[in-house]
Amino acid sequence: AALNVQITGYEAGALKHSRPKNVKAYEHYLKGLYYHLGRKRDDVLKARRFFEEAIQIDPNFGRAYTWLANTYLDEIELRLTTQREKVLEKAEEAVSKALAADPDYPPYGTLSRISRIKKDLDNAILYARKGVQQGPTDSGQHYMLCVALHLGEKFDEAVDACETALRLAPFRPVNYVMQLGWSLVGDRQYDASIPLFKEVIDRSPQSFFAYIAFKGLTAAYELSDRHADAQWAAQNVMRMNPNFTLESESRLSPAKEGPFKKRIMNAYRDAGLK
Repeated sequence: AALNVQITGYEAGALKHSRPKNVKAYEHYLKGLYYHLGRKRDDVLKARRFFEEAIQIDPNFGRAYTWLANTYLDEIELRLTTQREKVLEKAEEAVSKALAADPDYPPYGTLSRISRIKKDLDNAILYARKGVQQGPTDSGQHYMLCVALHLGEKFDEAVDACETALRLAPFRPVNYVMQLGWSLVGDRQYDASIPLFKEVIDRSPQSFFAYIAFKGLTAAYELSDRHADAQWAAQNVMRMNPNFTLESESRLSPAKEGPFKKRIMNAYRDAGLK
């Protein structure tokens, strides 16, 4: 009241809906979000446990179902499972329960992630755009749009979406920084992408994001004719993942078959990856 702030639209509705009826459920939910940010196998499992405990306490807690679904999607995207279809089914089941609990506030970002994994990029972009409309000041919604646009090879729009996400999240989440780097690679702005990948590696050197950033550096260096630097980055890719192969990378890559994926795979090969 002292600030005289008017809360309207999505924010007003979010205050009325998708709220836990039990403070303990909300506490477990917040702990789940904390571990979700870790992005390692143990973190994913801990986050899932806390979301499940929140749901046990409050079976109508829609956001807990949404983030439970995201732990399954993390398992797929972080390549922690070989049972992708089975894990994806669990994610879709959790999203269905989130929709049943909060039909007026669909989890568009999570629906976009599911569509991405299915390589249904038209729907991934559609859901992500709806997410931005639903929460225009939510950095996560803009980040989801960036990822979907990138995979749909709409690179200039992806760069804009990622830059917006970073403006709305001034603490600069490393995944946002990494995704902006990749979107710039897609847009052939290789020199601009390199310091972003280095930032990710400096801030989170042993993370999955650092591994993805080293792959980004490999491509960016090779595609900007810095072959020796590309070889150095490729060696770090192998250091972080000795099982890396071009065949498995091509098979597991979320990128669609097309000019961008071909450009990146050729850059990897030219840098010495096999």
